[in-house]
Amino acid sequence: MNYFGSLLLAMETGLAVGLIVAALVVGAAVAVFATRFILNKRAKKKSEQKLDETSKRVEEMLSEARAQSKQLKKEAILEAKEQELKRRNDFEQEMKEKRAEQQRTEARLSKRRNSTKRTSPSTHRRKI
Repeated sequence: MNYFGSLLLAMETGLAVGLIVAALVVGAAVAVFATRFILNKRAKKKSEQKLDETSKRVEEMLSEARAQSKQLKKEAILEAKEQELKRRNDFEQEMKEKRAEQQRTEARLSKRRNSTKRTSPSTHRRKI
């Protein structure tokens, strides 16, 4: 029994060592898969956070661009109105000057007519 007992003890020890090694391998495999799972989950969460931050920044930029566009549009409209008013005022001033010149011309013509009418009868008398 001594021989069989020590053989049995050696087999039990070998089996125990084998089971321990198998348990360590299984535990290591579980640890590796769990670590990968956790790291992937963290990476996914960080990616989602970055995507959310980027989306928010894009929305802010779009909002700023829209506001700036509205402001530029208002400024362009105001500038166009100012130019229109200036052109209108220039046109009115020019028309006022032309009317004044026309009135002066009409006054001169009227004066000449009156002058001619006054001198015409006296020249007719002299000829007769």
